[in-house]
Amino acid sequence: MMKRISMDDPSFDQDAPTQDKIERWLATGDITNLESLVLDGRSHLLLDKSSVNAETNEFLEGLTQYQAKIDAIHKAVEEGDVRRVKSLIDRIQLSTARDRHGMTPLHKALLYGQTNTVRYLLAKYSHCVNCTDHAGRTALHYAAADPNGEHMIKVLQKSGGDAFIEDKVCFLFICKKKNA
Repeated sequence: MMKRISMDDPSFDQDAPTQDKIERWLATGDITNLESLVLDGRSHLLLDKSSVNAETNEFLEGLTQYQAKIDAIHKAVEEGDVRRVKSLIDRIQLSTARDRHGMTPLHKALLYGQTNTVRYLLAKYSHCVNCTDHAGRTALHYAAADPNGEHMIKVLQKSGGDAFIEDKVCFLFICKKKNA
């Protein structure tokens, strides 16, 4: 019997760092890894945390504001507000800032059918085309799941989308399209 896994189930996010590793980053002031954790959609793992390290505590105090900016980027993408997306993504790292499920702004733009936002993100931040969510899915996986995604598939491939990246359940984008 196959077990269904919810995206909210802790076992779903098997690539998340362990609590021991997070505690080590907090204690040693490893801001680089802590910021990567936030940008990877895992800021919830830092909730109610503190540290003896002053620099780490300063980072943790700004966490709510940092996460609010990431949430605002995703909201603007969902709404197709390209002008707001442009103003909010003021650092290249924010172009691939993931939500709790690991979706980047490009994933969200495809999911919400925001063609102009997809085009903007690919033109300005082409490196995001093969980024994966927490399930290992790229933008091409999202476009392939859309019954009307043929045009977006072509746009993504033209921007360097790799059709041979497998997600974590060994689903190849290219197989689905051939068997459709």
